Amino acid sequence: MHAVLSDGYFKPQSPDVWSMIKYGDANIDYYSGRLGLNIPIYTYDDPAFKIPISIDYASNGFQPGASIGVVGMGWYLNVGGAITREVRGIRDDAIKETFDWRWGANENETLKWDQIVYPDGVPGSWVYARSVRIDGYAQNYFNSVPQDSLNFVYTGAAGQEYMPYWVNHNNDRQGIETEPDIFHFKFMDYSGSFILQPNRQIKVFNTNTPAGEFEIKFDMDNSQPSLSKFVIITGNKTKYYFEYPITCQTQSDISSSLDTGFNFTWKLTRIEAPNGETVRFVYNKQQADYTTITPVINIDKIVLSNISGNELPPEHQIQDPQNMPSSKFTVSNSVHEHLLDSIIIENRANIVFTYNFNSLLASVQVYNNTDESPVKTCTCEYVKTTGNRLVHFLKKVNLSDVGQYAMDYYDETAQYEHDHTFKVDQYGYFNNNDTYAKKTPSADLQNIAEDLRTLRPSSETHTRMGMLKALHYPTGGYSNFIYEQNTAFHQGKNTNVGGLRIKQIDTYSKEGKQTQNRKFSYCQKDDSNKSSGKILQYPGYYFKYTAASQGVYLVDKEGKQYSSGVIIDREIVSSLNNIGFSQNSYIEYLRVVEEIRKLTNDIKPISITEYNFHSADGVLSDGGLPTEAYEAISNNRLYSFDNWRLEMELAPSSEINEYMRVTSTFTGGKLRSKTEYAEDLDHPVKHESYSYGYYQSEDPINVYTAYLCQAVNHLYRTNAIYQNQKITELYNKDSVLIYNNETKYLVNDLGRTSAVVQTDSKGDEIREMYSYLDRVPAYPTEIIKTNKGNVISAMKIDYEQQSNAEDHYTPLKVWKGAVGVAPLNIEYRPDCIYSHYDTHGNPRQVVDKNGKTTCYFWGYNGRHIVAKVENSTYNILLGYGIGTTYSEALPADVEAQLRNDEEENFIVTTYTYKPLVGITSITDPSGHSVYYEYNDSGKLKVIRDDKGKVLKSYDYHIVTDNQ
Repeated sequence: MHAVLSDGYFKPQSPDVWSMIKYGDANIDYYSGRLGLNIPIYTYDDPAFKIPISIDYASNGFQPGASIGVVGMGWYLNVGGAITREVRGIRDDAIKETFDWRWGANENETLKWDQIVYPDGVPGSWVYARSVRIDGYAQNYFNSVPQDSLNFVYTGAAGQEYMPYWVNHNNDRQGIETEPDIFHFKFMDYSGSFILQPNRQIKVFNTNTPAGEFEIKFDMDNSQPSLSKFVIITGNKTKYYFEYPITCQTQSDISSSLDTGFNFTWKLTRIEAPNGETVRFVYNKQQADYTTITPVINIDKIVLSNISGNELPPEHQIQDPQNMPSSKFTVSNSVHEHLLDSIIIENRANIVFTYNFNSLLASVQVYNNTDESPVKTCTCEYVKTTGNRLVHFLKKVNLSDVGQYAMDYYDETAQYEHDHTFKVDQYGYFNNNDTYAKKTPSADLQNIAEDLRTLRPSSETHTRMGMLKALHYPTGGYSNFIYEQNTAFHQGKNTNVGGLRIKQIDTYSKEGKQTQNRKFSYCQKDDSNKSSGKILQYPGYYFKYTAASQGVYLVDKEGKQYSSGVIIDREIVSSLNNIGFSQNSYIEYLRVVEEIRKLTNDIKPISITEYNFHSADGVLSDGGLPTEAYEAISNNRLYSFDNWRLEMELAPSSEINEYMRVTSTFTGGKLRSKTEYAEDLDHPVKHESYSYGYYQSEDPINVYTAYLCQAVNHLYRTNAIYQNQKITELYNKDSVLIYNNETKYLVNDLGRTSAVVQTDSKGDEIREMYSYLDRVPAYPTEIIKTNKGNVISAMKIDYEQQSNAEDHYTPLKVWKGAVGVAPLNIEYRPDCIYSHYDTHGNPRQVVDKNGKTTCYFWGYNGRHIVAKVENSTYNILLGYGIGTTYSEALPADVEAQLRNDEEENFIVTTYTYKPLVGITSITDPSGHSVYYEYNDSGKLKVIRDDKGKVLKSYDYHIVTDNQ
């Protein structure tokens, strides 16, 4: 959100966490114009866990104040996950934060002794002040408080001098804030947001998977609030633990700070599968320090008056006009984070991360649980600049099984500006121009605001410094990247906006011959001279308003009515905002056209694709609802339970607009339509349109507060959306529609797909219907597919709960249904029966539809089948060790016993593996073996028979092997 002045926490997470939350898995983002690239490092994958590791690129340009992560400028290590938060009011986990009483701005009230008492009843120290102690919203989460007694305290924050709170009925000088924080999560394939609610309830919303399936638990010890933690449980009952909090500390270079740091990030520390298997993320060695610095021009004038409007004497004023602070300074926030040391998959794998002395990623090594040497390795190489600022660039990524990626950057050898420079545009991007900061401040603050707006232009060439110029692939080919300045059609004209967008990508073979040209244009459909860009957040610099805290109709001891309070007149000009560092984009492109050619100068493109997006504009959106909104209250007044009144009046000259009072919409950035053309935009080939619906559309949660110099009602919308329709149209070479298909998606109350209905041009309907297990809502129990109302396939699954874990359910029976009937008339017959599971969730016996029984021995700690036995049952094989899950291959004596038992006549096939690499041998029932050999990179090299004869061999020629 856009406050009058930022609290200083511009990027309160480490660069890698911030990028992972903002960008997710980086790909070209047409909606924002941002180039995104992904270099896969390794993915651990088994039935319980899938853990991808990659190095991703996402950058809009050089921001001198931004810190650089563990893989150099513009790149980030995408692994694990994190929960981050945006503070609303005070932090949810705050304990007994001290604020002045509602009239406390004039510091003229009687002091009072009072004792701090923690919510759990433990008394603390005595204090002597006018203070009121406020707990964060988490105390309302743990123990719901009556919300019938609203009061407010003085905070001094610009634009929100007063903060409402719910009064503690047992102590009128204690209370709980009214506004919950917004938390965001991103881990593996999951992302979304949530807020705490009373009585240990948590609202999950805006997710990329069914929101209703998430369970979230929050835990905090009031005596150690900095050690708070979360557990997120997904629809398949896997638990993700976020137990490593990371603090951020903010300070200014013109004043000392008592800020010791607060939690803004909780990193993923553990994953627990329903079968009890675990993964641990270990952070225990090297610490990295990240600082984001923002240059500030700021003048803040405050005058206090009594309730009659008479200015208070100097000794009761907050400011001394003769001793005003400097108007030019920097604000920094610092994050101290222990780097990821290893990922330990219990009894299966260990992924080790090492770093150089600059806290840059040096290597990733993947070990199995049997070999001393890593089975896969990634190493990183860097170059650094000289000058006012040391900048590291990721230069090479060497993958043992793939080869080498190499990178070139714009102005790679240039000298880079120091991080506290004032040479930045309105969005924090480098422009090499600090004229505005050298001017003598005008007495008229509106003139200074105009300078901040007009004397900080964007500069494409300077913003481009350090951006990725070329990426060389292991195959020997490479791609070149060309960028251009962001633009938006704003106030009737095209306007430059901070940051760059991708303009062109040219790809070449290893011989240097061009193989593809991609061009991106960002213009409106009806007028190609108008940018399709739209500004979502625009900086405001000048604010003028009055805030009055007044007791009305008060009665003294003698029964006489009187009024009390203070009036604050405030005028501010400031460049202190966090738009350029916001996790929400400040610009969007509603239409983007991509043209693909073989050669750059080819006249006709091979293909043209047009993308249209829904706007995130929460004011003039196309039907989308903003996730948060601040609605002004009538007369701009808030009332306390005891007849005090907070009144705020905003001067017309203040630079506040409606866009500052809303966040992005739920549908913002969602694809509206995609059209493929042949040769030009007059010849469509295929058109797809998309629409979205809400499946969690409850009434907004609303609380009263002061925000942007007004008394407002703060609305939280906890909706979740899903794609409810897709229409596909196909055209012939004459652009005549020849086929269309409508697909509708229905979801259940949790948000999981319950039906998919496809209707084609002839009106024929194909319908798929899904049902799910109540206890584990991600598990399907029935899938029926019909054509024109008749069943064409049907399957039903019965589950059983395993004894080793509460949420461990495994398939018991799979049923197949008869076809050619109506869904209500389906008759099911058994298709497969699974039984005798081990603790990992592996079946040891399977009976097919014909009654044939196959049994399995499991090894390598439950990861692989080491023996398949036919012509027997589990009960018979109990005496042969089938009840044991082996740590490695099937023991030789057990295999010999199985193969040599003449009485039972077992049909035995055995398997061996190199863990995390592949199968190494298969021995068939006759005793003949086939062997598989791998090179040092883990690639299959040779297949031999049991006599050593080569059956197949493989050669790999990676261009970068010798570079």
